[in-house]
Amino acid sequence: MKDYYPYGYEPLHAVTDWAYLRKMIRTLRTGGKFPPVYVLQGTWMSGMHRVSAAQIRAELDGTNWEDDLEIVSLDDTYDALSEEQMQEYLERDEYEDKLKYLLCCRG
Repeated sequence: MKDYYPYGYEPLHAVTDWAYLRKMIRTLRTGGKFPPVYVLQGTWMSGMHRVSAAQIRAELDGTNWEDDLEIVSLDDTYDALSEEQMQEYLERDEYEDKLKYLLCCRG
């Protein structure tokens, strides 16, 4: 069993690397796991390739794609930010910095 670990977080983007996606589907089919996928207020913050791989595998194998993923909501963390923390969050320009900040506040 092989686990899949991303190199970092990227802004939402189209999934176009089919060779990469095939490797991820193979990981799921052999019992591997993906890192969590983060959601904030109904919007995916990370994991576009992971979600795509799980959905394609579900279509091919007749499984439930959500069973292959750990979906973590950051809503509680975002809602609990103090006024000072919220200002710091909003001042961050880079997508990856915003996600990392929320994960840091999450503890």
